[in-house]
Amino acid sequence: MAFPFDDDNEFCPDLAVIPADAVAENRSAYTPDLIECVAEVVSRSSIRRDYEYNPRWYASRGIANYLIYRGRDTLAYGPDVTVDSPLGKLTIPTTHLPVDPKAPHRS
Repeated sequence: MAFPFDDDNEFCPDLAVIPADAVAENRSAYTPDLIECVAEVVSRSSIRRDYEYNPRWYASRGIANYLIYRGRDTLAYGPDVTVDSPLGKLTIPTTHLPVDPKAPHRS
């Protein structure tokens, strides 16, 4: 789903939280004022964009909740991970997340 920011730029975040009634409209693009939270999954090719550029762009459009998931950080799978935000608590079950066998493991 795309979010046009101006005439030259649009963003397609990895995850965007918008009101259920807007989702029900099933559009291909939504205005940034509908976005309650954005999440990006960082990859090697998106590090600079996700950490430097996107936070400024999202903030400039009034999107205050920006979550970055960096897949190389490791946590024990099994327990739920809870993130507090002004929107409330976001709980992510980790029991069934895939494991990258090439990722470094911490002991």
